[in-house]
Amino acid sequence: MADRRRGSLALRGIKVGAAAFVVSALLAWPSQAAMRHWAAYLALPLLLAIVLTGILFDVVGVAATRASEIPFHARSAKGLPGARQAIRMVRQADKVALFCSDVVGDLAGTLSGAAAVAVAVHLFVGGSRALWAGMLAVAAVTALTIGGKAVGKAYAIRRANAVVGRVARALAWAERLLGREILVGAPKGRWKG
Repeated sequence: MADRRRGSLALRGIKVGAAAFVVSALLAWPSQAAMRHWAAYLALPLLLAIVLTGILFDVVGVAATRASEIPFHARSAKGLPGARQAIRMVRQADKVALFCSDVVGDLAGTLSGAAAVAVAVHLFVGGSRALWAGMLAVAAVTALTIGGKAVGKAYAIRRANAVVGRVARALAWAERLLGREILVGAPKGRWKG
């Protein structure tokens, strides 16, 4: 039984890693090409948007692992929008954290580093200035990302239910728009309290 579980976990890791490789490869080239050819006043906001996306998704992943399911049952009984989605998020916290923190968060970190180098090289074409600019750009993006995630994770831990509630309301709106559930297959069982 333990061997089967280990094999299943290894297969899951391989699948997620392969999917991240494909998505990263598909997004890296267009983002680098755009950063190289856009003016700095367009490229820098896009770069900041990528960094902010990674930070926000990391906050959601941490909040899902810390949130309690119990308050959302009372909201679900009242028929409030987002309550059922919040329960599904908490029950599937491992999947939410994997997608938000590991896939989207890490992918945004990788893309922002590559985009920072592209912007720096575009601004300082040629010679040692481009090398130093690239190194400084990556260092600045790394500092911004890590600092932002540190603040975001502290907030997510303290305000987990509030974060999950906001995201769940957005999920409820998206599900109404799409006409289908986004997080499906939540396991039935004990409440996470």
